[in-house]
Amino acid sequence: GLSTNEVYIDIPPLRVVHESYSFPYLEANTSNDVDGDFMGKGLPTVADAVGFSFEMPRNLIKIEEARLWWCGTGTALDTSDTYTIDVSGGIDDETTTATYGGITAAALTVAANDLAVADVTAAFDETGLQKPGNVTAVDVNKAAEGSGGDDPIMLCVSIVFVVC
Repeated sequence: GLSTNEVYIDIPPLRVVHESYSFPYLEANTSNDVDGDFMGKGLPTVADAVGFSFEMPRNLIKIEEARLWWCGTGTALDTSDTYTIDVSGGIDDETTTATYGGITAAALTVAANDLAVADVTAAFDETGLQKPGNVTAVDVNKAAEGSGGDDPIMLCVSIVFVVC
């Protein structure tokens, strides 16, 4: 507000917003899968991938945390199955790979029929990805297949945004 002798400025406090994104898009042999309790997209073979897109909050300050959730299918997943996560972002009139970051070769381990989570915040750390209004794409790809029959079911990515 403004008067002839005073100026009022309202600076809202920072707050966190938690969002969770499931995987509506799939590539190659990826299909819907269920372990009896949880439903998601399966990653049965190398190069199978799931993904989603979203717009960064327009009042974004930073991403506090990003976590990838998956579960097993009745067989324990050992360290031989790995994934990559690729993140790209841009604004109107930029190329689709304007800003790109990711994580490579992280293990997808979990006990039989258990839930698992991994911190994937580093995939969003590339300069320019955490930009208000960026349209952002996230792609999770099975990079390596170890022992067969221990394939993950990809559930979601949850992101904690700090906004003003």
